[in-house]
Amino acid sequence: MQKIRNKTIINIGSVGNTIEISIPNDWNEDMSEITQAHYCIIEGDIDSKERISLSIQFVRVPYDIEEELKLARRNNSPSYEKYELELTKGKYRGKKKLNK
Repeated sequence: MQKIRNKTIINIGSVGNTIEISIPNDWNEDMSEITQAHYCIIEGDIDSKERISLSIQFVRVPYDIEEELKLARRNNSPSYEKYELELTKGKYRGKKKLNK
């Protein structure tokens, strides 16, 4: 969540793939908090022209990552190794940098 020109921007990523920035000291570090499913609850009248209360709640929910990985292996998901790192270590596979 960030403020840009008096507007609130929220991007939590997809449910099982957060956009949260994580810089672990060691890829063996416990990343179970970051790798939980995430969603956001916004309460209030977001279309109101008046100043009113607005509540934003970020929620983390544990889910069975091993079962998800089992399904991915069974379905021959592309880039499985990178997907596994993403779900277990929070290491996002994102875009590759171009060497110029």
